Amino acid sequence: MAYVYIIIGLALLFGGAEALVRGAVGLARVLGLSPLVIGLVVISAGTSAPELVIALKAVLTDKPDIAMGNVIGSNISNALLILGLGAMIRPLVTSPKVVFRDGGIMVLASLAFLVMAWSGTIGARDGLILVAGMVAFMVLSFALDWRKPSPHSVFATRAARHTNGAVNPGLALFLLILGGAFLYFGAVFVIDGGVLIARTFGLSEALIGLTAIAVGTSLPELVTTVVATG
Repeated sequence: MAYVYIIIGLALLFGGAEALVRGAVGLARVLGLSPLVIGLVVISAGTSAPELVIALKAVLTDKPDIAMGNVIGSNISNALLILGLGAMIRPLVTSPKVVFRDGGIMVLASLAFLVMAWSGTIGARDGLILVAGMVAFMVLSFALDWRKPSPHSVFATRAARHTNGAVNPGLALFLLILGGAFLYFGAVFVIDGGVLIARTFGLSEALIGLTAIAVGTSLPELVTTVVATG
């Protein structure tokens, strides 16, 4: 039953993230936001929604090990599993500026996390610093990319793939609400299933979050990478 919970939960997270992105992008277009802002804020937040919802739900239900394990495991999966599989299918060609700027910030964020977690607890002040760092990254990315033509802006190009066709505001709002509901219940199923597996096999909740849940919440990125390189 625990495995069924996780499978159902991951399916809801996958579908919820897709619906949330489509709905949010539709509403953003209705509001007249630029493709750069849509790619930088809306799509980036939407694709990270499964990890965010699981982390929040795990913390609110007093299961911080699952939240921490999922965050760490998802980053490892993205950097090693997803990037590795993509490179195996086809060489990944990208701009050195993207690698040094965005990759450098990723390394700095990882180092900041390591320093904060060294004491064994990440508190509210640490969280505020991390969120402020994310805001600073978005501001920096916008400042550096807003003058670039779309093909040379990663975020604008990402938005272009999601902004084709006419926009139905009612449908966009429905997808946004549906995606949020799917994400919530998906997180509930995944966390409950992970806790059951941990108790059944005597494993730590952190290990379940670091492996099965982390890989599962990284499936949207994995599918996107495989399709893009195929």
